[in-house]
Amino acid sequence: MHPLSGSVLWYIVHLGHCYRWYKVIILSRPDRPAEPLPPEAKNLAEGISNVKIARDELRECISSLYEEQFRDKLYNGRNILDQMRMIIRHDAWHGGQIAVARRLYKYRT
Repeated sequence: MHPLSGSVLWYIVHLGHCYRWYKVIILSRPDRPAEPLPPEAKNLAEGISNVKIARDELRECISSLYEEQFRDKLYNGRNILDQMRMIIRHDAWHGGQIAVARRLYKYRT
């Protein structure tokens, strides 16, 4: 079962799913791979653990590349460097959404 849309757990699971996807598209370049399933998470602790694992695997994948490979094209037309820039923007966007959701929960009446 997927977490409630817009919940902090949903964002955490979504980010873990995206990290898995980014890793797979880098490894499969330039072909479009099958999309991995989102990580399972029954609670926030499990979601956080899963997102950390997926993020670490993505970091390892990126760190294994040679500098000239950052210009390699992915299936979506971006090169790896452009994809990495998009990943940073995506993380910042959802990080802000998580912060707002937490703040609204904390100060609910």
